[in-house]
Amino acid sequence: MINLDSIKVGGKVVASNLQGVVDSGTSMIAGDTSVMQSVTSSIGSATSPVTCGDTSKPDITFTIDGKEYTLTESDYQVKMTVLGQTQCVNGFMGMKLPARMSKMVILGDVFMRKFLTHFDLDNNRVGMALAKH
Repeated sequence: MINLDSIKVGGKVVASNLQGVVDSGTSMIAGDTSVMQSVTSSIGSATSPVTCGDTSKPDITFTIDGKEYTLTESDYQVKMTVLGQTQCVNGFMGMKLPARMSKMVILGDVFMRKFLTHFDLDNNRVGMALAKH
């Protein structure tokens, strides 16, 4: 669990004072519908196909303990191929969470594939850095 100060869409804060969960077992970036709606209203949701390679959607920036981590549209697009058909969706997903978890956002693989994540269990902390491509 980490402090997630804010989420910005195109430079505008759309959610703040959140808790983040860095989880390699979650494919998308997920959170309560009330939080994710503020993101997906500008870019579409994981259930809405988008044009692969499109770059017209805004950047999404996560501020974690005062440091900004920005995903461009190509970073948050998820490409899926089923029966030879390829399509892309945005890697953000809203779901109904219990009230006690409504300010929690799961930063899954969509986030972690851009930012190398180090779980330091000895010191009870998580470190992140831009991963080389």
